[in-house]
Parts: sequence; C-alpha cells; structure tokens
Amino acid sequence: MKKIKLDNYVYQKSKLADLDVIIDDEGVIVFIALLYSIHLKRTNEIYLITRRDRRDGYETRLESSPVSDSTAKSYVSCLFRFCKYVNKENANGRLPSVHCLYELSNAQINEYLNKHLPIDIGEQSLQLHLSALTAFYNFLAFLAVKAPSKLILSSTARKNARENHGKKTKINYITKSERFELLKLCSSYRDRLLLKMGSEVGLRASENRGLLLSYKGQEKGYLKELFRRLDSEDFSHQNEFEYLLPGKFTKGGKSRKIYFSRSLLNEMKRYYDGERESLLVGMGDVRVDSEHLFINIKGKNKGHCISARLPSDLFSGYARKIKQLSDATCYHDLRHTFATELYHQELLDENGAETRSESASLIVVAERLGHGMTREGRPSKVTVRYIRLRNIMLAAEGWDE
Repeated sequence: MKKIKLDNYVYQKSKLADLDVIIDDEGVIVFIALLYSIHLKRTNEIYLITRRDRRDGYETRLESSPVSDSTAKSYVSCLFRFCKYVNKENANGRLPSVHCLYELSNAQINEYLNKHLPIDIGEQSLQLHLSALTAFYNFLAFLAVKAPSKLILSSTARKNARENHGKKTKINYITKSERFELLKLCSSYRDRLLLKMGSEVGLRASENRGLLLSYKGQEKGYLKELFRRLDSEDFSHQNEFEYLLPGKFTKGGKSRKIYFSRSLLNEMKRYYDGERESLLVGMGDVRVDSEHLFINIKGKNKGHCISARLPSDLFSGYARKIKQLSDATCYHDLRHTFATELYHQELLDENGAETRSESASLIVVAERLGHGMTREGRPSKVTVRYIRLRNIMLAAEGWDE
C-alpha cells in the first residue's frame, strides 16, 4: 500500500491542493478513505458525538467541530497506518478488505489501538491515533454507513506505550502538568528559572551561560538594563523584552534575539536581587562578581558561572522523580516544547482561529530557535518537525477534542 499526494485535484469545481490518496497493493484507490480525505480538505471539520439530556433520558448526536490543516494531515496519516495494518491482517485472513473498513467491529478496531500500536509508539502518539480513528468512524456514522464506534484506550495500552523508549518513539513534548510538577520539585529559585529558560524562552542547556548582567562593565544591552526597565514608566506598557544572546554561547556561533515576558523577567530580577545576592553576601571576602546571571550554589566554583551541563543534570534529577516522564526525556525537550507551543500560537489569531500559513509560522520558530533555512528560504527539516509535534501537543493537552 502507499499514500500519494495529488497537487491540484478538482472536485465539484473546487481545487483541493495536496490531497492525500490511499492506494492498495493493486493500485486501487481506497474509496472510503478518499471520501474522508476530500471531506477534511473541503471543510476542515470532524464530527464529535455529543450527549444531551432529555426528560425521558438522553440522546446522542453528531456535531461538526473545526480542526487545523496540520491536524487534518495527521489524521489522514494515522488512517493510512491503520489501512496498512488492516491490509496485512486481511492477507492473513483475520480482517475484512481495506476497502471495507466500515465492516470492522469495535473489538477489531480496539485491538489495533490497544495491542498493535503500543508496541512501538509513545502514549501521546497513541492518543493521537485514537482521536484520528474516532474522527474517521464518526464520519462514517455521519454518512450512515456504520453505527457510531466506541473506541477506547485501556490502562495497559497506555502503560505499555508510556514505557516505550528510544529515538524512534521519542515525543519531545512535555505537557503543562508535567512542567508544573517539575517546577514544584525545584529546590532553588535558580533551578526553577533554568527550567523556564528551556520551556518559555527556548534556550539550549549551554545557552543559559549567555544570560549576562553586563559585559566588561557595560550594562547597555544586557540584563541589568532590562531590569531597570521593569520599574520605568517609559516601559510600563511593554510586556515582552528583547535580549541579544551572544554568538559566543550559541550552537552555531551566531547571535540571535530571544524574548522574556514581563512576568519571567520579574522572576529573573527577584532571583538576582534575592537568592543570588544572598549567596554572594554569604561568601564574605571571597565574593565573586560574576557577570553571568546563573551561578553555582556550592562546590569549589561557588559564585562562578554555571557549567554548560548543569541545566541538563538538574533536569534529569528532577525528572526521575516524576513517574509519567520517560527516562529518555531530557532538558532539550523543554526547548522542543517551547517551539511547539510557539508554532501553535503563531498559527492563531486573538480569537483562536488559524490565520497564518504553516510556512510563515515555522519561519518565526526557526528565527527564535536559531535554526538555519534552506536555500529556497524555507524552514529546514529540523524546524518542520513542529508540525507533527503540534498534533501530539493538541492530543496530549486535550485541545483537539
């Protein structure tokens, strides 16, 4: 089986760009999947089953709900994987033909979700497949081809998927609740900020060394100047503060602009005025006047700038105490999480509707992360991954329901 893309398919005088078409081993189009693909392209809507109470009980009905282009693409990809599974099992005589997906029972679909998929995918990806197949079978119910299906994920399936490690199944997205738990575990204000620099600013672990209070005595363009702006009436309207991260501390050696929210910058100033200053005062005559914001709390390098590895080591220590986090999760995943949420925000207007193209949104993400562009001026593959990660984020946070 394979999935092909039609560049400009015309359906009822409407042009459908990049239409996904699933084809079986004999080159025959899986028609029921094509109908669904056309429906998603034309409407960007799925169907959800809603329950409404009545005096004599309750009634269920199918109601349309909007989805983004990227979510629609992800759903078709999940359906393609399901079709390949059905096709293979049909060859073994266990399931109907892939052209008869409407003949599959709830038990057969749930077996795929709960026994087949958890072998090699993570929990968040498993949830995405559940959402995708639920949307597909609700579409068939809307067409009156099949009664609504009851698809569920068992606790065992979730547990098995959660335990999947390795590069192939790594998710790279840390949920809001998991980040909240990480911050609660932090033993110092400094540690909390280091984690936030990953998830709220998108810094690599080593780039935290590039947050300078001043440089060779000069404060203009550095954190001390930004701290003063917090209390200045001239900047009272400003909710985001720009800082140029020196190329000396970035991966590619190229300086880039990063941004702090007002609330985060306030936290940084409180750390500077409070915990950090108390530590230095306690050192007495051996006080170190480091120009770096983040300094070591103990050891022979107490008061000096943190090492490049410290944020990663701290993250690993705290993450081990949270059961739902995989052992493969690392500090860099905070940076991926930041980029995924930034991409999501860039796609939406103030009312939550998608207004920008994927490409334009990815360019913003690439600039904030310091990623390069292709020769054609497009985001590179390393940035494009956030289309997929956004789908995983939506499923993990429950925003696609």
